[in-house]
Amino acid sequence: MNVTVNVKKGQKPTQEQIQEIRNAANLDPVFDDESPKLSYEQMKRYQKAALHKKNRNPVTIELSDADYEMAKAFGVSYRSILSDIVSIAMKDPNLVDRARIR
Repeated sequence: MNVTVNVKKGQKPTQEQIQEIRNAANLDPVFDDESPKLSYEQMKRYQKAALHKKNRNPVTIELSDADYEMAKAFGVSYRSILSDIVSIAMKDPNLVDRARIR
């Protein structure tokens, strides 16, 4: 069952809402086809990805239209892929030197 509640900025939860949250915290999760139970390995992979994401600093870069289209072709995770590409390239002194020459 989904319940939608509109909350305004600065609005505090009611005592009833706080109690509902506390009660829900004590419930066991319900798994189904849309949210199956994860194996230990899957949970570790998600945990590793979450920690990896926390260790990143957001920056803004400018791409040519052509490079932007190539990046978007990677799909919805294109920003993560670009971040990995930059990380790999930064560790290669030859690529760094080539970029400085431009």
